[in-house]
Amino acid sequence: MCEHLNIEGTHVIVCGARRKRQFCACGRPCEFLCDWKVAGKKSGTCDAPICSTHAKQVAPEKHLCPLHQAHYAIWKRNHPGVQVPEQKTLFEGAA
Repeated sequence: MCEHLNIEGTHVIVCGARRKRQFCACGRPCEFLCDWKVAGKKSGTCDAPICSTHAKQVAPEKHLCPLHQAHYAIWKRNHPGVQVPEQKTLFEGAA
């Protein structure tokens, strides 16, 4: 599968291995993977496939699946006034 990109005014084509298409639990194509920190996973995050309808963006480039949106609401309630840094991975130590 090849992707056409425009990098600083230069058109490039990037080709790589095909990857299996992932789908949200609702059946729609996956647009995001959940970014909630999960200690036991190799990637370090949940990685549940989520569509744009079910994803909640909580920081730049950080999206949560419906399950972890509930965990996030609890986390926010338990940490009033805490600002999530834009460049850090979400919720270190939370699970």
